[in-house]
Amino acid sequence: MEIGYDDINAPFSSDVDLWVKCLERFLPEDLRQQDSLGSTLPVPVTANVFGYLLLRARDYAEIDLLWHMGVVQERWDVVAHIVKTVAQELVPRGKSLDRIQRASGINWPKEKLDSITDAPIELDSTTSSTIRENNLDFVTGEDEDTRWMERRMQHERFGQIWRSLGNMILFASGQSSEDSKKVMKHVLELLAMLHHHAIIPESTYNAPVSSGPASLQQPPTLHILSSRILTALSDAAWNAHITSALAAANKANPLGVKNYDVPGSRHKVFVGQLGHEVWLELVLWSCLHGGWAIDGANILKKMQEYKGDLSWSLISWKDVFEFSDLRTEPATLSDWIRVKYEADRNQSAASPEARRVVERTISVELIAAYVDGLVNTMHVGVGDRGTYPAEILHHLNHLKHLLDKHKMGLGFTTWENILVRLQESGGILLENDPKLMLEILGLIQPHGKEFESVNNQIPSTHTIPSRPQVFHRSERC
Repeated sequence: MEIGYDDINAPFSSDVDLWVKCLERFLPEDLRQQDSLGSTLPVPVTANVFGYLLLRARDYAEIDLLWHMGVVQERWDVVAHIVKTVAQELVPRGKSLDRIQRASGINWPKEKLDSITDAPIELDSTTSSTIRENNLDFVTGEDEDTRWMERRMQHERFGQIWRSLGNMILFASGQSSEDSKKVMKHVLELLAMLHHHAIIPESTYNAPVSSGPASLQQPPTLHILSSRILTALSDAAWNAHITSALAAANKANPLGVKNYDVPGSRHKVFVGQLGHEVWLELVLWSCLHGGWAIDGANILKKMQEYKGDLSWSLISWKDVFEFSDLRTEPATLSDWIRVKYEADRNQSAASPEARRVVERTISVELIAAYVDGLVNTMHVGVGDRGTYPAEILHHLNHLKHLLDKHKMGLGFTTWENILVRLQESGGILLENDPKLMLEILGLIQPHGKEFESVNNQIPSTHTIPSRPQVFHRSERC
């Protein structure tokens, strides 16, 4: 038995204190505030409870509970407990054995390989009438695997965790150096936790493979800095372990002797400090590779709310590498190995001039990848899968505004091609929603404007025509 959603009694209020008070009931007794201590719950609290509260607070009250409890209340131990609980109860992909048995009518034995290869196998088949009842809907229906809803809710829970991490990084980037370090210390601990449970896709660090200057590309920054990223996360996880072990030892010590030494705690690893830009890119690319495009788009929308000295800008890494040693397209594996080796060898602090170039910047290639990724999530009428067109258009307009503000384009295609993809997806019915289609037509740039984009220029080292075919001129609809 476990706590059900009916037992949570989540508030219908925008008062964040009420949400925190509701969350208090489901925390371990040692993590609750003194004024909210109560009787310990008789049943274990699972990730479903925390996930339900996080999502409900977001959807009904626009409250980021993890961000509030960490940044505002500085209860990072509670944030770590929630993220750890959600990550530990990861629901693996279901085995196809049961589905095969029902579809074929054969009861395959659940034995080890040695036992089923040493002797003949005797199979018990079901009656032919049962086999005939297993139609296509029965075999492929979502109800076949009773965990499909749990996996879906799990995916949404991690999406909200990514949003909270992105919001924490954005907040830290606008603070003083000391305050920023306090927040980022815990952010790295949470990222290390997600790494440990394989929530961060491995493809996030892959070396970029380009098929040409007009293709969709991922900058090589995460690949080049991957060893430093993993070292920083490992160091953060180890420091969190030491802090937890010392706290437990001091609490259990009856003699009042403090300051125990944890084995290995005196060993310090030098980790070159990475900017907020690197960690934000890591979060956003992880969202894109892991199927959380909408959550990543919400982080980018939040990023655009920072104005003045705290505003973020775009940088085109294609132009940066145009003036570097990597002038060939596509870059070979040996090229990336050489650059990665130089970056790992020279981990000294960057010069102030070089730091200012990339400070509070996000790659334009990331924005273009999100435009492509959002279009791929279009809801086409198959169950509840996908994102509805109005929400996709909402984020596309925000991303287009960000690109236009910095006089940049998609680089790999035009907005007219994006419009064609939206229409051909089958998720938009022109007859039922002509107003939405008119709003989508607003994505098209005025005649000739995309040719003025900084990142649409073809590098001088290429011998291909000055304009790729994707940028053929066309009149505005």
